[in-house]
Amino acid sequence: YEVTRRDLDVATDGAVHQGVAIEVRGYEYRDVEDLIADSLQQLDIPLLVALDQVTDPHNLGAVLRSSGAFGADGVIIPERRSAGVNTTAWKVSAGAAARVPVARATNLVRALEDCKKAGFFVVGLDGGGDTELRDLKLADGPLVVVTGAEGNGLSRLVRQTCDQIVSIPIASSVESLNAAVATGIALYEVDSLRRARAEKYRSLRIMPPAYAGGISLNLALAAALDIPADAVDILRLQEVIFGQVIGVEVGCAPAQEASALIFLFELVQCHV
Repeated sequence: YEVTRRDLDVATDGAVHQGVAIEVRGYEYRDVEDLIADSLQQLDIPLLVALDQVTDPHNLGAVLRSSGAFGADGVIIPERRSAGVNTTAWKVSAGAAARVPVARATNLVRALEDCKKAGFFVVGLDGGGDTELRDLKLADGPLVVVTGAEGNGLSRLVRQTCDQIVSIPIASSVESLNAAVATGIALYEVDSLRRARAEKYRSLRIMPPAYAGGISLNLALAAALDIPADAVDILRLQEVIFGQVIGVEVGCAPAQEASALIFLFELVQCHV
């Protein structure tokens, strides 16, 4: 129904409404456990984003937009000391807030530990990281990208929970990147690394044993790990579901087991 512009100004708390407003229910956050489970069931390699004490809703909205653009399955934020999905975040996301789910965690560190138990690697962004983003080796597996608040960066406990801290190289004349910008760059780089690796395996015509053609899975795994072929033995490839390798036992050195499982996971991604 029609009202005066002053009525809309009051109802929208002074926001730019362009003469139109609608009242909707509050945003419904997902449970962290459900977000993790849904991410693992996607056909693509699981990818989540976590924000550590990012309080500007503009940043949250921009992160949602980047997450939607580069295939992230959702965003995890803490309940306290964090921006929520409000009208500002929704507007900045340019509609991505309707497609990219957000989960609120009572304790972000515990949520990240739950992600690790489910098989995710947790990678934090920090200017003092020991590895540059472009050299990230964990991009091939299920991944959580964690961004800290501008100025303070990652909190101590969140930083300690990360499997690796990576940095984005920038000019020395600039102190740091905006949290949303850094997250967008990280998501783009992860997507690029995954695409490059997938194209590499496609060019080799490597396929798991459930598919015809290609070369021996043992030989492909040996080549990927850069070890002799007789040092690798695929003992069991039980089942392939939703692009994930389930129930794999790899007979190789323990130090190479994680790399082997990542390789097998990506192998199926290329041909599922």
